[in-house]
Amino acid sequence: MTREEWRRIKRVSMAALEQPEADRPAYVSRVCDGDTSLAREVLSLIDSVERASDLFENASLAARGSLTPGVQLGPYEELGPIGAGSMGEVYRAQQIVRSHPE
Repeated sequence: MTREEWRRIKRVSMAALEQPEADRPAYVSRVCDGDTSLAREVLSLIDSVERASDLFENASLAARGSLTPGVQLGPYEELGPIGAGSMGEVYRAQQIVRSHPE
C-alpha cells in the first residue's frame, strides 16, 4: 500500500465516521466510486475503530469493579470471575463471533 492510498483510506474513513452509523456503508460506497478495494479497506478500518471504542468504553466497567456476567468487552463476553490478587482480577470470557459482510 502506498502512502497516498493510506492517506485516502484514512481521509474517507474519518469522513465516514462523521456519518450516522446506518448511513456509513452507502456513504463509503458513494465516495469510493466503484473502487471496491478502497471501500473494503475503509469499512475494515471503521470496524476496527468501533471495536476498539467498545473495548475502551467497557473496560471502564472493569476498572470500577462492575464487571458482571454478560458484560461485553470488545469481542468478548464476560462469563464470571476466576480469581483476584494484588495485581488485579481475572475473569473467564468467551469470544463473540461476529459475521462481517464482504
